[in-house]
Amino acid sequence: MNASGSEVEVSVPSPWYSALLVVARHKPWAHWQMTYDTAFWWRPSASELLAEGFATRPFAYAEIASVRVFDRGPETGVLLSEKWIQLREALLSVKGLVVREERDIALPPVARPANLALHLTLGEVS
Repeated sequence: MNASGSEVEVSVPSPWYSALLVVARHKPWAHWQMTYDTAFWWRPSASELLAEGFATRPFAYAEIASVRVFDRGPETGVLLSEKWIQLREALLSVKGLVVREERDIALPPVARPANLALHLTLGEVS
């Protein structure tokens, strides 16, 4: 309640916000699948991520179906070898996020086997 006795709604950021801050910190290649069947590669910076949505992109967290992050990119070979465990553990700690480990995912032009991926989706918050 506020000073006038009215209830104040507190906006809780989407689990995507917390998860994508982790992703931005580690900078892996990320493949995005939206709820309306659009898919694209994007590596957002932390400054692009706001609690209520994106700074410069015309979509909302609610429109994200999944994000898949990869341990390697096309020009770098192994991108996250030493930080992969840290990335995985940080993502597993995000409440409401489901993290599924995958191997050998082919998503041209960036992802080619052999690779590791973390497939991120939202799940039930307990």
